[in-house]
Amino acid sequence: MRDVVEWPVTVVFFFPELTASASAAEAAEVQEANGEGHYSTSKTCEIALSDASGKEYQNIIRLANECIKPPSRSK
Repeated sequence: MRDVVEWPVTVVFFFPELTASASAAEAAEVQEANGEGHYSTSKTCEIALSDASGKEYQNIIRLANECIKPPSRSK
């Protein structure tokens, strides 16, 4: 996977075509892989990659929380 560049928020929101172009290769890779979850380390990346790939990205902390959460007990 190629290196991901952290873009300033103004670039992500004011120039969506630049963000789409910069993330096109990764978006294609994500669509081809068709994984269960999509995670990112920053909110701007979550938004940009969600828009580019059509998949819902979430913060990586959410995944960590799901992994350490004890299973619920059914009565």
